[in-house]
Amino acid sequence: MPKTVIPVRFVPDSGTGYVMDIGTEIAANGRFVLPPDVDGAQAATILANIGAQPLSLATNPIPCPDTVNADLRRLQFIRSSSGSMSVPVSSRADLIGAATVITGILNAAGDDVVCIKLIGERFPDLADELGLQYANTIAVSHVSVGESKQFYYSGNIAYNTDAGTGLAATVFQPIKSITNLLDAPATQIAAAWTGCVGAFEDALACRGRGRTNPRKHRRFELTFATKADPAATAEPLATETIELPVKSAVASDILACGQAAAGLTGVYCIGYRGEDYSRFHKLLS
Repeated sequence: MPKTVIPVRFVPDSGTGYVMDIGTEIAANGRFVLPPDVDGAQAATILANIGAQPLSLATNPIPCPDTVNADLRRLQFIRSSSGSMSVPVSSRADLIGAATVITGILNAAGDDVVCIKLIGERFPDLADELGLQYANTIAVSHVSVGESKQFYYSGNIAYNTDAGTGLAATVFQPIKSITNLLDAPATQIAAAWTGCVGAFEDALACRGRGRTNPRKHRRFELTFATKADPAATAEPLATETIELPVKSAVASDILACGQAAAGLTGVYCIGYRGEDYSRFHKLLS
């Protein structure tokens, strides 16, 4: 049976824009594949609940979307037959509602949803949105130069989830950050650490089995020009990438963290990854 591809269009002027985690509403194109056991009327219901324009208006793509090389946040529904459907969602505020409605539609078709995964948005370059203006500066390398092993700064944070409510809105999330210092964040991100991550909590956090954790926290991905000694003229320039976790789920806080990161010495590229959660179905009533 041929696949039915549903075009998706998020347009701010029509009140159906895509809301980035940093709070900016943008124009975006997307799509999802409708399972053969779901009809057109149900597709319209899905579109309404993910915040997209009705199907009749979504046939023409936006000519200049703000999502070139980016991926929108998505909910992936895995069914008992092992088939799946993955749909973009306009706002984090719509995640629970959309998941509930779509699960009901898919279950009514007779092939129950057994698992839902949240796949966070991916923006590889937010330099313009965050005001990054690289001025040929150089940061201290986050590699533990001269040490027998690489240092890591790790602990648990009181992390605000994307879609939890009440007590489930905050979880103790383990993080592990590469650093050039013992028991401190890397020199190159230290100036932004407090506003983005804050102090570690004196609390236990479940890490899953081994290194596997069902939730991957939201984070900025920063690329730096570095040297072990930035003042050394003979030392070659290196490129290093480091993640900066973001504790708060509030859009203005995520934006402020990104703006602080964009102002760090040596950073010349900044990307962002939203929260992933492989047990999203557990959040539904």
